[in-house]
Amino acid sequence: MEVYPTFKRPHYPADIVVYKDDAKKKPYVVIECKLDADEAGLSDKDRTDLQIEGVHQALENSNLIRPDSEYFGYYSHCDEAFYKYGEYSRSEIEEHEVPDLPIAYGKPPKYRYFKEIDGKDKRPCDLATLRKHLKNCHQIIWHDTKRSSIDAFHEMVRILYTIIEDENRTKKRDPYKFQYRTGASPAAIAADVRQFFSECAQRRKELFEIEVDVFDEATGLNRKTRAIQGFMISDTALAKIVRRLQGISFVRTEFDAKGTAFEAITSPIFRGEYGGYFTPRTLVQSMIHLIDAVKEIDPKSEKFIDPACGSGGMLIELWKYVKRDVIPRYTSSDLQIMKDSTAFAAQRLYGVEIVPDIAQVAMINMILRDDGSTNIELGSGVAPYAKFTNKTIQPGIFNGVISNPPFGDQITDRDAIAATDMAEWSKKKSVKSAAIFLLRAVDLLASDGRCAIILPDSILNNPSDFHVRDYVRRRARILAIISLPIETFMSSKATINTSIVVFKREDIAAKKGGELGDARRRAEARFASDRNKEIRRLKRAIARSKTDALRSRLAVRLGYVTKTKWKRLIEDETDRIYRSARDYNIFLAEAKAVGINATGRECANVLPAIAAEFQAFLVSGSKEFAPKVDDLHTTATVHYGEFSRWDTLYYQPRFENNMKEVESVFGRLHPLSYYFDISDHTYDPNTYAGPDPVKYLEISDVNVADGSVGEVEEILAAELPSRATWILDEGDLVIGLTRPYRGAIIVVDKEQAGWVATSGFLVVKPRKKIVSAAFAQAFLRSRFGIMQMEKEMTGGSYPAIGRFELMERVLIPAAKPEIQDQIVNIHETKGKSVFAEKQRIISALAEIDQQSDHLADAYQLFIKGPTH
Repeated sequence: MEVYPTFKRPHYPADIVVYKDDAKKKPYVVIECKLDADEAGLSDKDRTDLQIEGVHQALENSNLIRPDSEYFGYYSHCDEAFYKYGEYSRSEIEEHEVPDLPIAYGKPPKYRYFKEIDGKDKRPCDLATLRKHLKNCHQIIWHDTKRSSIDAFHEMVRILYTIIEDENRTKKRDPYKFQYRTGASPAAIAADVRQFFSECAQRRKELFEIEVDVFDEATGLNRKTRAIQGFMISDTALAKIVRRLQGISFVRTEFDAKGTAFEAITSPIFRGEYGGYFTPRTLVQSMIHLIDAVKEIDPKSEKFIDPACGSGGMLIELWKYVKRDVIPRYTSSDLQIMKDSTAFAAQRLYGVEIVPDIAQVAMINMILRDDGSTNIELGSGVAPYAKFTNKTIQPGIFNGVISNPPFGDQITDRDAIAATDMAEWSKKKSVKSAAIFLLRAVDLLASDGRCAIILPDSILNNPSDFHVRDYVRRRARILAIISLPIETFMSSKATINTSIVVFKREDIAAKKGGELGDARRRAEARFASDRNKEIRRLKRAIARSKTDALRSRLAVRLGYVTKTKWKRLIEDETDRIYRSARDYNIFLAEAKAVGINATGRECANVLPAIAAEFQAFLVSGSKEFAPKVDDLHTTATVHYGEFSRWDTLYYQPRFENNMKEVESVFGRLHPLSYYFDISDHTYDPNTYAGPDPVKYLEISDVNVADGSVGEVEEILAAELPSRATWILDEGDLVIGLTRPYRGAIIVVDKEQAGWVATSGFLVVKPRKKIVSAAFAQAFLRSRFGIMQMEKEMTGGSYPAIGRFELMERVLIPAAKPEIQDQIVNIHETKGKSVFAEKQRIISALAEIDQQSDHLADAYQLFIKGPTH
């Protein structure tokens, strides 16, 4: 009821007054009500000002209502404070706060909240309200400390950990520690919370310890040590947060609500600082569906791990999926679902993260899912197993691995490298992070365990990573490769081609017909005769050579034949024989839209459809599966015997159709090495005696529209970059290796002879007069040549074609001379017309731009009128 104080001018009522007598002569409590600060969208400062105003108005009304009341307070939606009335100033109000109003005009309770006492226990909170509270607390911290958002986040972590520990450790019917108590000042409340946190933090040092400098009196110097990092905010701010959160039961609040509310705070902060540590949720959800499709998840017996867990997003999504879709397959009881999902989080989910800030996010994320043990290991996911604090993390233990490991890093830890049984790495100082995480994923899996992992395409197709792929396939059955669009991780500032690889652990190294050594012996026997013949023929030709120039060219060819050509052919044949012993198909898919675009916004998502088709593929026994094609995705299969590379691009039907069309038009084809030799005229900075300065050709200097060369930079010979490789001779064919689909290919003319070119090109010289360099240029720049080079590309960020692939896998027809001349003429004419059209468009745009300026000037003159 509203009561108007007698002596107040102007007349504004006290909102609620409770009297001790029916005659309303003895006021007991005066309450001032204010609007809902959350619904009003008030800032933290405005909210605080509103609360102070409400408390002061309640005190003023208590002073004016005669005789004086015993208590006064302030109330707003989910925000309240009560005080013992007395003769004191406004600055002393907080020292007289009481946890709650007395019952039946008795004494105020020392505490308001007690564990498991009806009517006095903390209450769970809905998502919307909890999100508002946490956001407001984060603002209080930030405004108090004026530090970075990440520092404010760490304060929130300490607060949430303290609240949850208080709820879990408080005995039944005892008062909670994280709350106000009668007669305690804000400083005293804050001191209690700080002390309790310090005690609890000892149990999770890895969460809260930081490196600090400590003065050593013995040496007079500072020394490094580790200590628990306590609260950095002021007593006043900490007390405000206690008041705001003291009535909420985080333990009993629904898992998704408190987890989602926490993520709402952390995601904007950490995506800015550590964007690469977050995997788009659409990808994670599809990876979980893929794992469940291989073998249904058993939440009561199976363990899962992410060895590069970041903020724990994959583990949390897995937990949500199990809670929502898996556990209800066995029970319809809400209570049992909650118990089983809690047990799954606490006992079945594990993660490792090396960045402390990110690991802390993951740990708290799991704690908020009621995983008190938090099986998140702070450290490297590829460290030797003996270094793990959590001894459950051992080889052959886990039924599932789901991960998006770091791509561009190099692992330099010799212990981590040595922990693998990869002989090829025994002397390496560093290895690709994605490669070593892939090996660790295989090693963690139990027999028949399954894995879904995101990898850069370079691991899937680079010849240098063949031994990594061989390691995996000898220990696992490859089930699916799903290529992702390059936009997938652009919002995290990563421009790289990636794929999801799905496999299950299945040791096959000793199976009949699968021995790698036997396959290599058979491959070597098959090629021994041809290899030896070519080598002997080249050696005899070198011996008979009458000029140094010819001898040099033949020596280069011999080196290529012995060190590259036959070595790769034998490796590929070994691989083919080894694969042919296994009879099954692999699911391939190309996803052109995965729910997130280059700017991080939502877009179409075909991953659920691909996951459904993968499940149909498994159900069908793989061989009866019918591939599908639409505008946003394609699915297909490839037999394991033909599975030489692991990237889906390599197996697209358009490449096979392209070769069929080439053969139907030109007939017989030969590899580039049949017509050309790799140039022997290479740049040596110690002996180069060319002009000074020299013209230096980069790939970007080639006009891909017509195959001409634009302006080329002149550089002093002594200042040429380390990638300067070739000296060009007239008639050389120069082929760009990086992104070869652009068609950066030229034939060196008289003016360009003597230029130096980058290693980004392969320079070859005509060996046989069957085809001309100009025809080879025209053919390679045509659709027929470009598609061959595109198929053979490897790499992630900057795909390129290797020398071996270009020389041996790209085929050129032996067309008749008159046909070659016609094609060259068409190529040159078309190139010139394209260039001319491009120049015409540029000129037209310039003219339009100029006309726009004239129109703008005319318009300004029209609206302003003459200036004279």
